[in-house]
Amino acid sequence: MLHTEEVASEKIDIKELVRTYLKHWKWFLLSVIVFISLAFLYIRYTVPKFEAVGTIQVVEEKGGGGIDVLKDLDILSNDKSNVEDEIQILTSRSNFIEVVKRLGLNTRILELGNIRNSEIYPSPPFNLNFIAEDSVIARANIDFYLLLSSDTTFELSESEDRAGKSHGFGNIVPTAIGDIVITPNNPNFDRFKGKKLKVEIRPPATVAQAYRKNMRVSLNEDYSNILNLAIQDEKRV
Repeated sequence: MLHTEEVASEKIDIKELVRTYLKHWKWFLLSVIVFISLAFLYIRYTVPKFEAVGTIQVVEEKGGGGIDVLKDLDILSNDKSNVEDEIQILTSRSNFIEVVKRLGLNTRILELGNIRNSEIYPSPPFNLNFIAEDSVIARANIDFYLLLSSDTTFELSESEDRAGKSHGFGNIVPTAIGDIVITPNNPNFDRFKGKKLKVEIRPPATVAQAYRKNMRVSLNEDYSNILNLAIQDEKRV
């Protein structure tokens, strides 16, 4: 009999507990809405990251027969030093600067957004061709804006809110870093027609240092001549 009363008491307590929480159902519902909204904003506006990975094999050049015999006897083996030298070359500052120049990574074309801008890569709606000397481009650190007015013209301005000056595609355009020529990139041009885009130009050495910092080079295993390469960067659209 006592056990039955205890069970009934527990049931009453549980009902009272649930009733107490139900009085605040509006706050629970509001919390769920807020957290779902925050999750949506995080997914929508956080810049995604990607990681590119690869492997390379360090192949040692063959020497004379006598030297090869000594290497087979582990008397004159320098495989480890060759791998270390290759790592130094891969991660060198000059190597990264050359990569940035060849791929044009110091120039970014961005689509303007309400909260964040998104880089247009690898097929921007127009191509930039610099007439200025390489030494000038190497020090360039400027931003400007392009409004794609029509199939043949665009407007260039130094500020997002300022009206731009009209130019024709293929004509020489004077800028703070010298003359440039802008031509349309037809495969992706119509999508951005009538939109204002931002152009960022940075010194190749500065961009190279950022990529160099994110680069990881490691040995596949001890005493191996296989190198693992990995680099992280923002996902581009």
